[in-house]
Amino acid sequence: MAGLGFLVARGPLGVAAGRVAPFAWLAATVPGFDMVRVPARFGTLFAFGVSGLAGFGVAAVIDRLRTRTGALVAIVTVAGTLAVVLPAARNPPLRVRRLPSGRVVPSVYNWLAQHGDGGPLLELPIGTSVAAVVGGAYGAPAMLSGARPE
Repeated sequence: MAGLGFLVARGPLGVAAGRVAPFAWLAATVPGFDMVRVPARFGTLFAFGVSGLAGFGVAAVIDRLRTRTGALVAIVTVAGTLAVVLPAARNPPLRVRRLPSGRVVPSVYNWLAQHGDGGPLLELPIGTSVAAVVGGAYGAPAMLSGARPE
């Protein structure tokens, strides 16, 4: 199940430079499967299968704890796994940025507030610019595609 979930979640591009693409085959064969918009959601099958495999691994470690040699192997295996997984699972904290407000608002927002139609605003970071949403300056809902850290 984990393998199938991984392969289908890769989408129509598949793996191995597109040589293995079960999603493309399913989309061509199963009626309605080509309407799936986000094949990455099949990653849930992968996560479910891997969690089952982890359960089998924990059961094997517990069985090995019954002998002295097995206990040493189990401890080394768990320590090695933690040494690899814990640093990879550590997420750095999000940085908080002050956004310009008041008189330091860029003039484009003041122009939009006066001449805009009040529709939503989408800013995209293009090139070296950093997108910043200025709350009340535009006076309409705003969406930010992602600001780069300074």
